[in-house]
Amino acid sequence: MSESSKKAGKSAEAVAFTVIPTIDLETDPERALLLDAKKGLTSEEARILADMRVLRDEALSVKARIRQLESGMEEARSSEERAGLKEQLQRETDTLETMRGRWKILSKARDEARHRRMVILGHEEE
Repeated sequence: MSESSKKAGKSAEAVAFTVIPTIDLETDPERALLLDAKKGLTSEEARILADMRVLRDEALSVKARIRQLESGMEEARSSEERAGLKEQLQRETDTLETMRGRWKILSKARDEARHRRMVILGHEEE
């Protein structure tokens, strides 16, 4: 131990780390939310973000299929082939629009969950 630490009354053994315990949401929901909030994200926020990641990955594959269908329509030789590709393109576009609506719902839920966390931590008012 250094001389300056001895003079200040500090010792190397005095440093202790506390581990944030895991509290079951069912037994003590208020305390569990507070501890989750102190960790950075509540379990609700983590679930919503995970859903958003899954949705994003699905949307990327739908967008890739749309690009393939659009390039296929340019290369299509018959009107029947173009009509079939156009129908598939419309279905994929509708799917993408549904996903965009779901994204907006999840985004709003994420913002609400963030606000609840901030209220729990005392950073915002209800």
